[in-house]
Amino acid sequence: MNREIANYYFKPAPFWDNIPDTCYKEFKANSILIKVEKNGIIYSEGNYPKGLYILNKGIARMYLINSIGEEQTVYLLGAGEVFGHRPLVCNDESPVFISAVEACEIEMIDKDVFLNSLKQSIELNTLILNYFGNEFKVLCNKISFFALKPVDERIALALLVLNQKFHASGQEPNIVYFSRRIVANFAGTIVETLSRQLRKMKQAGIIAIKGRKIILLDMEELYKRANI
Repeated sequence: MNREIANYYFKPAPFWDNIPDTCYKEFKANSILIKVEKNGIIYSEGNYPKGLYILNKGIARMYLINSIGEEQTVYLLGAGEVFGHRPLVCNDESPVFISAVEACEIEMIDKDVFLNSLKQSIELNTLILNYFGNEFKVLCNKISFFALKPVDERIALALLVLNQKFHASGQEPNIVYFSRRIVANFAGTIVETLSRQLRKMKQAGIIAIKGRKIILLDMEELYKRANI
């Protein structure tokens, strides 16, 4: 794997595996299980999250909606990741929407329990600061790349990132399972432009397409196209 690709995604160890025992017991005793159907909104821009959310199963999307209703994916969350911590720590409303890309199972820890534990536990503070630092690095790199690079490079990088972050054990290697809409939105383009670029890659033997699956055949050439 090209090491530079790791600058564009954050795949932490599962949240429940990292927190101190005292926090684990307190959190489990004060959490509720939430199930969200595919495309369901978990919380919206302008709202205050009710707690800290741990994504146990599924994939969630963090995105913005501009003044003319266009969506821009900021970040994609996988199983084991957390969200809601930024507005909670800052005591501010959420600047983004969070929705379920696929059916999600989420545990929500009451915000007061989380914030009280944060005041008392150095280990929990260290973990959350690690999240802030890594997420900030990834977002800065993504903004820089996707703002300055041409669309063919953005799409190539999007395929590499989505494959690397969301490839699960037991799955076939180097296959992107996301819908065209999600891939296009993540790459900062429209579905029609994505489709044209995918056809070019297919003709060049870089990818194959089976239904919604995008099979990455020539990883070396894909890295060259991403220009990283």
